[in-house]
Amino acid sequence: MLHARRLSTLTAAALLAAGLLAALTGWGAVPWWAPLLLAAGVALSEVAVVHLQFGRQRWTLSLTEGVLGTAWVLASGAWTVGAVVLGVLLAQLLRRQPRLKVCFNAAQFALAAAAGALVAERLGGGIPGALAGLLVFWLLNLSLVGCAVSITSDRPLVPLLLSSAPLSAAHAAGNASLGLLAAVLVQTQPLALLGLVVPLGWLWASYDQQTQRESEATLFAELTNGQ
Repeated sequence: MLHARRLSTLTAAALLAAGLLAALTGWGAVPWWAPLLLAAGVALSEVAVVHLQFGRQRWTLSLTEGVLGTAWVLASGAWTVGAVVLGVLLAQLLRRQPRLKVCFNAAQFALAAAAGALVAERLGGGIPGALAGLLVFWLLNLSLVGCAVSITSDRPLVPLLLSSAPLSAAHAAGNASLGLLAAVLVQTQPLALLGLVVPLGWLWASYDQQTQRESEATLFAELTNGQ
């Protein structure tokens, strides 16, 4: 119960900060369908996640940063915050996550997206603004997840952040590169976006197969130790 109360307090504080940052940013000039399209992209990326096991750490990888980076290059603003929260909520509900996890993940993405959107908007959008916004998005996501793990496991925060930062940074950099490339293609050669479908599909399939092999190896090791 103490862990749950602390996590609920962190969730409420993140939501409050996200609302304040979104108000400072402003909605932005986008057509009505833009938030719905971004929400659908975020939901799809959060549903089609890949789980990887590295030692005692379990990582969940998605393409959310890439989708958000594309949006910030094309049009910055707080509209991206609402779209990201909606997409995350849809994905969490489809995956039947516990209520507290759903609330925390929504607050986590809301604050990270709101801070990133404010930075991207202040820098004038485009690729430089999107890059800076994605950096802030990654830092806040990493910190909030670290705080949640620290609260629920009673482990010190700093070692958690130091151990998870390298792989998380590599994943975020890869996603950011894909998102910026997609944004440039949208502005110059929209049909060329189809060329990203097959590589992304193969990448996701390879990660998924690796996850299955690791799960089977872990199960086999546990059965062997049990016998």
